[in-house]
Parts: sequence; C-alpha cells; structure tokens
Amino acid sequence: MFQFFFDQLGEIIVATIFITIYELYLLKKPKDIKGNVVLITGAGGGIGRQLALKFAAHKTKLALLDIDKSRCDETASEVRALGSTCYSYECDVSIQEAVASVARLVRRDLGEVDIVVNNPCRIDPASHANLKGEESQPFSFTNIFGSLWIIGEFLPVMNARKKGHIVNIFKTVAYFLVDYVLTKFGIRGMSESLAEDFVAHKKFGIHISIVYPTDVDSQLFRKVTFAKNFTPLSVETAVDIMMEDILANRKHIFVPNNLWRAKAINK
Repeated sequence: MFQFFFDQLGEIIVATIFITIYELYLLKKPKDIKGNVVLITGAGGGIGRQLALKFAAHKTKLALLDIDKSRCDETASEVRALGSTCYSYECDVSIQEAVASVARLVRRDLGEVDIVVNNPCRIDPASHANLKGEESQPFSFTNIFGSLWIIGEFLPVMNARKKGHIVNIFKTVAYFLVDYVLTKFGIRGMSESLAEDFVAHKKFGIHISIVYPTDVDSQLFRKVTFAKNFTPLSVETAVDIMMEDILANRKHIFVPNNLWRAKAINK
C-alpha cells in the first residue's frame, strides 16, 4: 500500500519537474495572428462564441457558422463591437452541399481561411447505448463529417500556401454516450492522421490542434446527467486556456490544462 503511494508520489514529482522546465524554457512564444481569417463552426454560443471573441481581440477577421442564424448573428455583433471584421453564416454542417456553399461565400467575403476551428456538437443525453445505424447517422454527419467537409474545403489552399491551422474540439464530458463518443474519437483519429501527414510531407507550416475540454460550464455540460457532481470551469476560463495553447501551435490541448497529468499517472 505504502509502496503504491510512494510510486504515485514519485510520478507526480517527476511530472511537476518536467512541467516546470517546459514552461520556463521550452514554452513557445505566441504567434501573431493579426489579420488572419478565422472560421469557427458552432459559433452561436458557449465555447464557439467565446473563441470568436478571443480571436477578435487579436484583430483577426471572423467567419462564424452555426445552424441557428439568430444566435450566430448575436455572436457576430459582439465581435464587431470589438472592432473586428465579421460575417455570420447559417450552415448545417451535416449537409455537404451547405458546407460547400458557405465556403464559397466565405472566400467571397473574406478571402482564404488561415485558421479553421471545428466546434460542431450534436448530442442526445437520453441515449446511453444507441448503436442502431439509422439513429446514429445524425451524430456522425454533424460531428465527424461536418468537420471533415469543413477541412476538405479549406485544407487544399493551406497545402498550396504551406501554412494554416486546424483546431478540432473534442469535448470529453459525455463519455458514457456511445454515439457521441464514437464521433468524437473519429475526430481525434482524423486529427492524428492529418498531423502525421503534415510531418510526412514536410508541411511544417500547417498545424493541427486537438482540444479536450472537460467540466466546462457549457450548454452541453448542463445537459449531461452527472454534471451536478462537478464544479465546472467557466467558458471564459476554459477558452483562455485554449487560446494560449492554440497560439503556441500545441497539438494536444487539455482543459483544464492539468488534466493530462492526472491521465498520465492513472494506471
């Protein structure tokens, strides 16, 4: 028993030393994104809206997408109040033709996209083990294919320009919802594959970030049944963590940012 305790304590100490060295000597300087065109899906509220405001503070130009146009327009108004150029688009990312149509509008209004933030989320909190194909399709088409189609529209130009950044949000708050988890692990697998492709083909100017927000006080968090057992981070705090790591081109971004330490020592 005591040996197990000391083993765990030792791993915590080693992890803490590593983190300290990393933060003091290896932490990357935030990149300058002033003037960049940033596209965000799921921008009508929660994490998507707060990310839009944070990117606006860096003087970027924003393309905001959401299936709820009125909420997306609200976000756009807040962004414009900060002095940033911003366009709001109604888009159901589960429909490939809709994504292609909006992509054309974005290029017309703002030019080519430098940073893509995939933040789609379709979830049914009442479904704990729904594995029927037809009922699972809406989750797949929104959460997986929606992100895939967005990337497919803008990655070719990033490849040609040899620069860009793709950020995929992997919300980890609802691990007990099988349909949802299936789609989100699909997002992670796609992200890892893209990252390997960028390295293999020496596309060092194109970055991929996978964001793992958990226990964040979003609409999704309040929907899941066990949320009452946790004290969540505010959306503002969570997005502050995300932005710091996105601007450092970090591949894996944990929110809260000490989450990976707990994962590392949990055997």
